[in-house]
Amino acid sequence: MDTPGPSDKSHKPRRIPRGTGRQRLLDAAEELFATHGFTAATTRAIAERAGTSTGMVFYHFPSKEALLETLLAERSPQADLQGILGQHPGDPHGALRELAQSIQDTIDQRGEILRIMLHAEDPDTRAMFRRYVDNALQKLADYLHTELGDNGLQHGQARAMAQTYLSAVLLSRLLLEQPDPSPHITDTIDVLLHGYS
Repeated sequence: MDTPGPSDKSHKPRRIPRGTGRQRLLDAAEELFATHGFTAATTRAIAERAGTSTGMVFYHFPSKEALLETLLAERSPQADLQGILGQHPGDPHGALRELAQSIQDTIDQRGEILRIMLHAEDPDTRAMFRRYVDNALQKLADYLHTELGDNGLQHGQARAMAQTYLSAVLLSRLLLEQPDPSPHITDTIDVLLHGYS
């Protein structure tokens, strides 16, 4: 059965779980962006799916772009990055293991965010995702350099390590579809940190 479009009135919209108005708008936007794409999902359709008015969309978010940025900041695989890194001073192995688990859990629970990111159809949205990924990479690289710089890890090496690590985590979960990628990721972490910790 075909999924109705954002403005299709012939089907009742899928019920959005209860929550605050802001939460319902984020839930609706996440679903519609993933299903129909960022451009096709209008603020009116988002409001209808959330059971509220278009005015309430702009009460909570100044623009549709800001709504997407909030989804990335709060629900994407790296949303907990800074908090996780801050909990592991002096323990890069522990930080990378916990981050891998957090990313895997987010993918399992909120796969819509990755669909939105992977199917960005316009240059502005793709640029937003590139900025977001670059910011996450830089935070992880800064953490690794802070933790391992005294052991010889250079800035450029820390950035390459961060990129390799995040790529391995996503590859393990999305493409290899391993039910429990933890052993694979643990081996990857050991290889990456070998000689620096």
